[in-house]
Amino acid sequence: MKYRLSSLLAAVAPLVLIMPPATAATYGVGVNAASGTINRPGPTNNDSGSGPAGQSRAVNSYQDETVTPGGFSSGYGWGSSQSAATAGGGAIHLLAESSAAMISTNGGAIVGTGGSSAWGSISDSFVINVPGCASAGLCGAGAHGTMTFAINVNGGIGGSGAYSTSTPGGGVGGWSGNAAWDTSGGVNAGWVPGQVQPSYVEWLRGESVSENQAGVIHSSVTGSGAGSQLYTIEFIFGQNITFSMLGHVYSGASVGYDFYASQGGLGGSSASSAFAADLSHTMGWGGIGELRDASGQLIGEFTALSVSDSGLDYRFAAVAAVPEPGTVWALTAGLVVLAARARRLRRHL
Repeated sequence: MKYRLSSLLAAVAPLVLIMPPATAATYGVGVNAASGTINRPGPTNNDSGSGPAGQSRAVNSYQDETVTPGGFSSGYGWGSSQSAATAGGGAIHLLAESSAAMISTNGGAIVGTGGSSAWGSISDSFVINVPGCASAGLCGAGAHGTMTFAINVNGGIGGSGAYSTSTPGGGVGGWSGNAAWDTSGGVNAGWVPGQVQPSYVEWLRGESVSENQAGVIHSSVTGSGAGSQLYTIEFIFGQNITFSMLGHVYSGASVGYDFYASQGGLGGSSASSAFAADLSHTMGWGGIGELRDASGQLIGEFTALSVSDSGLDYRFAAVAAVPEPGTVWALTAGLVVLAARARRLRRHL
């Protein structure tokens, strides 16, 4: 009986090495949205959350119409903003939209503004094992290997605006807008034999754009921007590998009146603007594309299961590699509606 028990313990011992204790995945999200006019700035909505499947959303829109004493100068201003964030299952979904419009008659003081932002974070752990490993020294628990994985970012940023004034030369009013996103994170595979430092790879990627009615455009791309990007790291079979990611999006839009628009009830100015940072089609883990053992040989069959309560299989992508059309691509249509609305209001002021 003692012999059988010791034999059983000897058989189970290797399993203990390749089955680390379960941990809890952590997720966090937060959103902010604010909009208003020159007369009333409007409220600001904030929300945040965390947990196994963090989810948060804030929506805020506000409008104000004002007529100055005497009735010769009047204006209408409108601002809207919306943001949303979810995190879970190896992916973060973020969206920030902002738009504004205004119509001013005879220099009526009016502006419109909108601004929104959102963020999300993920932290999880997984373990790579080869159930059919023929050589423990090459792919068994404690051996080191190399994996190539992808981080996918789908979405984009953009926006535009429209402006008109009765002042010769264009006046001093107008529109402006901006949008930006960024993602950072890393994969930590711990200590690999022969290395002085832990095996770790990290990334920083993003895009930003700003524009105004004068046609001045500023844009930048960090770390290749959106799309799929590959990373390679050494790891130890049977040991926890930590994946973490943090993402942000931001958008803003503003419009302003032309104080010098012609007088006498015949002039005025109007403007509209809409910008968005749309990562609602997600950023996140793109799956393991290639795995090699300690000798550099490719491994076809392996497992990469989360050791947390997420239950995620890290062999596969949590986010598709091909960007899908999002809200940002519908901004032009939205601006047409805003411009038409401003023209209708102008006829009534």
